[in-house]
Amino acid sequence: MKKIFLFLSLFSIFLYISSCRSQQKPPKEGEIRTLYQCPMHPQIIQEQKGDCPICGMTLVERKMIYKNGKWEPYEEGMEHKGHEEHEGGKMEEKEIKTETSLGLAEVKISPEKQFLIGVKKDTVKIKNLEKVIKTYGKVDYKESKIYEINIKFGGWIEKLYANYEGMYVKKNDKLFEIYSPDIYQSVKELKLAYEKKDTLLFKNVKQKFNIMGIRDFQIEEILKDKEDRRTITFYSPYEGFIIKKEIFEGMEVRPGMTIYRIADLREVWVYGEIYEYEVNLIKKGDEAFITLSYLPEKIFKGKVSYIYPYLNPETRTTKVRIEIPNQDFSLKPNMYVNIEIKVNYGKKLVIPKSAVLYTGEKNIVFVDKGEGTFEPREVKLGISSEDFYEVIEGVRKGEVVVTSANFLIDSESSLKAALLQIGLSGKEIHKGH
Repeated sequence: MKKIFLFLSLFSIFLYISSCRSQQKPPKEGEIRTLYQCPMHPQIIQEQKGDCPICGMTLVERKMIYKNGKWEPYEEGMEHKGHEEHEGGKMEEKEIKTETSLGLAEVKISPEKQFLIGVKKDTVKIKNLEKVIKTYGKVDYKESKIYEINIKFGGWIEKLYANYEGMYVKKNDKLFEIYSPDIYQSVKELKLAYEKKDTLLFKNVKQKFNIMGIRDFQIEEILKDKEDRRTITFYSPYEGFIIKKEIFEGMEVRPGMTIYRIADLREVWVYGEIYEYEVNLIKKGDEAFITLSYLPEKIFKGKVSYIYPYLNPETRTTKVRIEIPNQDFSLKPNMYVNIEIKVNYGKKLVIPKSAVLYTGEKNIVFVDKGEGTFEPREVKLGISSEDFYEVIEGVRKGEVVVTSANFLIDSESSLKAALLQIGLSGKEIHKGH
């Protein structure tokens, strides 16, 4: 059915052209006439005014010359072309001047047609330009918040209060009780110095206790006890989660031995991987947003605290470190997270991304010159955000650019530029609109 309809349409056009030509006087080679031609369909040529049978556009008046069995656009001197030659070669061809070096031309579109094809516009303006760099990352401990508790004297663990990994301890919580011959001997020396009021000895013994990790309030309790203490209690100097425990009740410990490792998770580090072409966009202090795929409604905010000075040769990425407050402990070490880093470029002259047409070599925008006229213009672009490009050259603040239907305008502009090359003037083309 479609083929029959297409055949009938083409046959009707053929009959129309034939009937028009049959009414014309047979042309002679080199004859010049004023005829009417469709700007969109140059094959439609007739002697009378009218509309194009294909697109309905008004035919435009123009001079034509009959050459080699067909009508061609007339230029001054064409009737003599072919008879004039320079010595040693052909005559130099006349240079064709176009309205623009872009292969495009200004077009004029009526308000009605703009509405029909969906033309939308926006103003070139100065705007605070931001870009969001998205990547993935992994939660880790903040290195400065990891603490190791070492024993500075030998002995045997009598009782454990912090007795499993993962337990949360606060500062000054009891960790364990230990029996130590060194502590037992020092207790006797302390009491003796106190009774004899030997200030120098008392000061030395007290300092020794402090070095071992015995607090001042424990020293006061020792002095109050009538009997010498057999064990001493050790308190936590830090707050956090026990991530490593190396002791058990009854176990012998020796000086220098690590017995606990405690991590404060109220602040964590997130390591992100940034591709090398984006690394230079990020700087220390940039704001970062962390989300979890299984907790999308919660957003953790932090800042870039360090950018590592080397590149991973396998992934072509650079590691960045982000510090994140974690008061409720939602972020746990070794979790995978999504990262968005907001980069602020400051105030820039910008246009919407939808306004730019990339031709393969150039970036083109169409500038609204008023009264339905659109001018194609090459622009030089800088940095980009999610929705905007920075404009370095090509447009000025306050100018209006097309942001929608610019592909259709581009097609019409290309057609007009092509018609200009074969001799149709802009005035003649605009008649059709």
